[in-house]
Amino acid sequence: MALAALIVAIVAVLIALLSAAYTRREAIASEVQAVASKESAAIEGKRMHSDLTPVLAVTCSEQEGSNGQKAELTVELTGPNGLDELDEVTIRIRDDIPVRKPGPGSDLTEKQISAILWGPYRLNPGMQDTDSGGRTHGPFKLPKHERYPLQLEWTLVPSWAPRGYWRSHYADHPVRLEVNCRRTGHEPWILRLEAQVKPDPGSQVF
Repeated sequence: MALAALIVAIVAVLIALLSAAYTRREAIASEVQAVASKESAAIEGKRMHSDLTPVLAVTCSEQEGSNGQKAELTVELTGPNGLDELDEVTIRIRDDIPVRKPGPGSDLTEKQISAILWGPYRLNPGMQDTDSGGRTHGPFKLPKHERYPLQLEWTLVPSWAPRGYWRSHYADHPVRLEVNCRRTGHEPWILRLEAQVKPDPGSQVF
């Protein structure tokens, strides 16, 4: 009788151990599957985000009769399929060189250098949603195949720079842009583009 009870107790313990091991194995398998699913979803999300990268057509032309002092920049969303509009677009004029430092013997500080827009054109500060320095405009909504015009004007020539040299130096330089694009439900896209300025045939460089 005692032996039978002992056997029953041992069997019960074995069953409990096997049950615990099975439960643990199932939990581990579930965790592994969850991690794999999460990684797969992340990879798919990145693929979809890449496939929906906005395609922007950017053009820039000097305004007729402005002698090159003003230009019009247009931005148009042309693709891809599956992206019919952008909820928010912000445009920033980039410098010709990403990071400038004071050169040997220079009297300029880094703060003074960063305050200068190094390039041919800036955004017209008089436009709505444009900062006072003419560097950034937006945000604005951009439906597909609707051109968005922006007014540009010559960058301000630093007091220490010869006016003629500054203008001639940047005469053939493109307008360098950083475009931040947002669409609800997606991570933002940051595009770095260049727009070559189409000259007005009657303009002259000073």
